[in-house]
Amino acid sequence: MFYALGDDVVSITKEEISQTFLTAGYIKLCELENTAEYFGFSNKTVMQCREERYFHSSVDTYSEYYFASLELTSGYYNADSSVRIAMYVTKNLFLVVDISSSDSSVLDCFLKSIHHFSTSNIGVEKLVYAFLSALTEGDSRFLEDAELYINEMERSVLSSPPEEDFNSAILNVKQRLLLRRGCYGQMIDIVEVLEENENEIFDDSQLKYFRLFIDKADRLKDTVSLLRDSAVHLREAYESSLELQLNKTMKIFTVFTVIFSPLSFIAGWYGMNFTTMPELKWRGGYVFVIVLSLLTAAGVLLFFKKKRWI
Repeated sequence: MFYALGDDVVSITKEEISQTFLTAGYIKLCELENTAEYFGFSNKTVMQCREERYFHSSVDTYSEYYFASLELTSGYYNADSSVRIAMYVTKNLFLVVDISSSDSSVLDCFLKSIHHFSTSNIGVEKLVYAFLSALTEGDSRFLEDAELYINEMERSVLSSPPEEDFNSAILNVKQRLLLRRGCYGQMIDIVEVLEENENEIFDDSQLKYFRLFIDKADRLKDTVSLLRDSAVHLREAYESSLELQLNKTMKIFTVFTVIFSPLSFIAGWYGMNFTTMPELKWRGGYVFVIVLSLLTAAGVLLFFKKKRWI
């Protein structure tokens, strides 16, 4: 689908595109070969879009256009799938290629971008800015949710024993944040190349929109870095909590060991059964050993209590 941006946003066919007005287009990968041939785009860019195993984010500068490829995580809570898109940017054309996506998110971002600014005063620079901004539109909410989630996990560590899957939950948060940080880095790299305007297809007065997006992506990237550091500290707090629980358990075992050590000594002493031991023939010997054992255990407990070890 192609749209002419003049006095209004008008749907047109590929053959109706003219250099006299700005055009925005959205196509699927299956349409790319014919479209690239029609506009004279390099076949190398087509092959790069079709690459599956070695697809990577990049930006290439040609004499009359820019080509950029971008891979993003598809959704904030699913780190296993991704969205791949490509962009062709000329003086009067902004073309988005939906290489692979599991929903209509790319198309939605494209439609938002062409209605973001007034068509009476819009250039291709604003279209690129609006499209990339639409791709990151929900990121502030995602980062706020991630911050609240990390804070809640931190409170759970401090107030109660952590759950068994706590460690995997932390790793999941760190993975999602790392992927988002990589996405912002890719976008910044692409827009910085566009800002250089090496082939001079952009209006110098409109390059400020590229700088606006770079600043926005930098802020998001910094926020992600802070949250990821918080997740690292949270994991350290979790490990400290485990060590504290282990220390408490070992403390209990130590107390029992110290209490029963003198009792074991008494039992071993009177278990030697030497014939010369008077207690063996004493009528109150059995009761004496019981009382001695109880007094010894009580004495050890009082000593620990006095030292505040228990």
